[in-house]
Amino acid sequence: KELPAASTLPLVSLNHVSILCRSVKDSTKFYQDVLGFALIKRPSSFDFEGA
Repeated sequence: KELPAASTLPLVSLNHVSILCRSVKDSTKFYQDVLGFALIKRPSSFDFEGA
């Protein structure tokens, strides 16, 4: 169902998203190969696993 334009969020940019997944390797491959995303360097302050 489509929402009326007045009900939608006027998104201009997106900085960060956190998504839980079963395999970081498989998810990274999907985002790069299928969606065309570029992998960037993770900040050294991140002391947890992720892409």
